[in-house]
Amino acid sequence: MVLLALGVAALLGQQTAPPDILTSQTSAAIALGAYKAWAEGQINALWAAQAPHITEYTIETATGNGGAWALTSTESEMFGTRRIVHFQNVKQIQLCFNLGAGGGPGASIHLDESYDWTITSAEGTWTQILGPIDISSWRVGCTPWTPYTGNQVDAFVRIRGSSPNPAAAQFMNIALEVQ
Repeated sequence: MVLLALGVAALLGQQTAPPDILTSQTSAAIALGAYKAWAEGQINALWAAQAPHITEYTIETATGNGGAWALTSTESEMFGTRRIVHFQNVKQIQLCFNLGAGGGPGASIHLDESYDWTITSAEGTWTQILGPIDISSWRVGCTPWTPYTGNQVDAFVRIRGSSPNPAAAQFMNIALEVQ
């Protein structure tokens, strides 16, 4: 019993005192921490309230006469649709179009991207980011907004498709929601 009392007394003598929260230096540190949390909350609220803006890239446009693509049942790139697009801060992507003539049952297109700046052939290294998109009949429309999960850098884009008949587009563009 005597040893237990001596052991407890020794442990109590070795304890450190709790930090002093009343000194000016400690008060300033606590206040700075509270201010930092407040400032971060304000910045996060501003970011959340910031309205995204839309950037558009025209892929095909024609005045009065749609551009005809000779798509076949074998998938191929639509001539003239390759562009370089800036994907910095892109959250969502959409493809809009005005088809002058649909390609018939089974006709579809899709949007691809590539980060391969050394493309020496039509194929290169491509990844589909939208599609397939039905272009079987005449229509004006847009794909649903789709989250963009690719790299936040400049990239090549192109449209590829297949169709039993030639299709004509009067307008095609890629819309990017940037925030």
